[in-house]
Amino acid sequence: MALYQAGRYAEAEAEARSVAAARSRPRDDTYAPLALGIAALAAGAQGRHADAVTTYDALLPVFGRIFGAEHPQTLKLRSDRAQALSSLARYAECEAECAAVARVAARGTGPDMPLIATAARNRRIYALTALGRHPEAEALAREALAAHRVLDRFTLVVRLGLARSLNGQGRHEEALAEAEGVGELGRRLP
Repeated sequence: MALYQAGRYAEAEAEARSVAAARSRPRDDTYAPLALGIAALAAGAQGRHADAVTTYDALLPVFGRIFGAEHPQTLKLRSDRAQALSSLARYAECEAECAAVARVAARGTGPDMPLIATAARNRRIYALTALGRHPEAEALAREALAAHRVLDRFTLVVRLGLARSLNGQGRHEEALAEAEGVGELGRRLP
């Protein structure tokens, strides 16, 4: 993960696949599937989104068996898969998956669930906008902003989604004002 976070995606993918191969024997070992999840992220970061989706599709039943369908790790994997679907312009699938993940995460408990729900909502807003469903994207963005009251990078990207949805509706002055607010927020964030 450190290699991935450092932007060294090819190395991160190779290392993650190496870890997974070395630990692939025990049926309930969590390290191998988690490592493959990192490999899928790294493949997507290198522009190989179809490869990432293939890896995610193979991992989903494994994560479900090991962690459970509503576990944060499983929901994060589904959310990451939705991101890859979006990168392949498979927006309807992305939107449906993000809606499902956000629903489960919103009713879940634990410190990771609000973050997972917010990420899924953000990806859904993007997909709705790409599908030309701008009023729905606007409504969801406003709902997400009301639910996530922390000024952080998620607030920034959700507000960008709101600006896109307003622009898509021809509400250009509102979109511009929102974009300017996003610029201000971006300058204040670390």
